[in-house]
Amino acid sequence: MSLELTSPITALSCGSFLNIAATDGVTPYVYSLKEGGAGGSLLTLADGSVTYASPSALTRPENCIDEIIVTDAEENTASVQLIVGDYFTIFCDILAHELNLFGRVYMANQKFNWPKDTGMFIVADVLTTRPTGNNVHYKSINNIFHEIKTISCMATMSVNIYSRGLEAMERKEEVLMALASTYSRNQQTRNGIRLGTIPSGSTMQNLSELDGDAMLYRFHFDVGLFYSKQKIKAVDYFDSFQVAEKINNA
Repeated sequence: MSLELTSPITALSCGSFLNIAATDGVTPYVYSLKEGGAGGSLLTLADGSVTYASPSALTRPENCIDEIIVTDAEENTASVQLIVGDYFTIFCDILAHELNLFGRVYMANQKFNWPKDTGMFIVADVLTTRPTGNNVHYKSINNIFHEIKTISCMATMSVNIYSRGLEAMERKEEVLMALASTYSRNQQTRNGIRLGTIPSGSTMQNLSELDGDAMLYRFHFDVGLFYSKQKIKAVDYFDSFQVAEKINNA
């Protein structure tokens, strides 16, 4: 047996937490983060366990991966990488994880070279975003008054499945299965999102002919993604007033 560091997930949203534990090494373990990553941190709890905290926001979107490294008492090392992003990143992670398409699931606004091999790849896009709720409330945090703004939205995700060979034709149904998988449900719960069900009567469109000479198999469907975002900032307490003074006119 050799030192291992594994994670139940491969991506998480900003402002999230994940327990980390090494196995099969010689204790004690020392955990660290590789420099130049997404900007997360490691928290050591009272029981000696370690929790990874993703950054509240990505200051450098091009660096969205944190690598956690563990070293045991015999100086053996192991590591695991975590992708940090928004709710659409989690959507792509679900597909990549369940279909074993790591590095082959893209957001449409990303700059990428289309794969030249015959294997399947997926391109997701956000067609529309519709706000479903907007709320502001106030709370005292560490004796400081804070404004907490929350907005809830439903995004319509466009999913396009491609391949130069037959894989898109043969595996297109697996994409729908991935969105209903146990991993998908766990990621939805962990990251505070919800995927809508595919409506009865929906069709998976065959758009293969649209790519002309590229001769790509292409299948398309839409699915709803419900998410919310929150912003917290300290504000002055606005409910403080001067005491009224009664003046008697003799």
